[in-house]
Amino acid sequence: MNSHVDFLLSSMSPSLVELPPHVNPYHNDVVVYALLPPVHSLKIIPTYYILKDAHEKGLLEGIHTIVENTSGNFGANLAIWAPHFGIKNVMLCIPNDLAEGKTATLKRYGVEMTVITRDNAIGGIALAKQMGEQPGFFCPRQYDNEMNVYAHYDHTAPLIDRLTNEKTRIVFASVGTSGTIGGLSKFGWGKYGKGDYVVIGVLCAPKAEIPGARSRDRMKQIGLPWQTFADDFVEVDTYNAYLTSKILDSNGFPAGPSSGMAYWGFLKFCATGIANGSLDKYRDKGDGKIHVTVLFPDDAKNYSEKYPTILRYEHLGSKKTIEPPTIEDYQI
Repeated sequence: MNSHVDFLLSSMSPSLVELPPHVNPYHNDVVVYALLPPVHSLKIIPTYYILKDAHEKGLLEGIHTIVENTSGNFGANLAIWAPHFGIKNVMLCIPNDLAEGKTATLKRYGVEMTVITRDNAIGGIALAKQMGEQPGFFCPRQYDNEMNVYAHYDHTAPLIDRLTNEKTRIVFASVGTSGTIGGLSKFGWGKYGKGDYVVIGVLCAPKAEIPGARSRDRMKQIGLPWQTFADDFVEVDTYNAYLTSKILDSNGFPAGPSSGMAYWGFLKFCATGIANGSLDKYRDKGDGKIHVTVLFPDDAKNYSEKYPTILRYEHLGSKKTIEPPTIEDYQI
């Protein structure tokens, strides 16, 4: 493997921006930063770490095909990184409701796809592992691979800490494989202590369908100890995830459905935490505000056809502001 691969990762790191008051209804109390996705989504980071670890362990010797289950982003990033590790082919197990834009992206990268329905007896995760046992095949096992956690411990969490001048004390991230919240908590709890650095995992509500994220029930398929990775979990419905994504995106902050989901999770958490004063202990001694970072996994470009089918007509227009959640917004 050439050293240019490390340089590629550094050039693809996410960026961080403070969000303005019209999309932060708690701006009098909270400074909120968005960790915006790199050009190929936040999954670019763990994908690299997982493949680099496999390469260093000699697991990629003689491998011509990588096979994995994915809702799209991990698969696309496998296709990006595979050639740098000398691997020619990528095969993916994908859900049958994958967005057309995401499918088109995967086709552009030349990956082979097997569509898995929710009622499939074996399931995409197990099928990918099974296929990975064939000679010349390798399954990264992203759903129980510790490097998925280590990537965010080593790269993402320190980046947030540095870019916010060590002021961030609460972080929010949508949960899919749970690697992100695992890395954030490992770093934050190690540096500041559990209780002084808060990790909130944002899950899909029971009937929600949000690309790349899972509900509590579907997290049963994950091999990592995800329940131990966060201080608390918030659930978000499909509608508010897409609406929040659409508003953020229209304000120039790239945010796909799972990014909108993470941000709405932040709003729900603050709606009660600020009202009851439970977040006051996290106020910065300098400006007196609570500094929060919300991770945006990807942007909306691959999900365009989903918005008109999910959002009501009046919300497809030029709405530019975000209001605090009301009691109706909790009925999910």
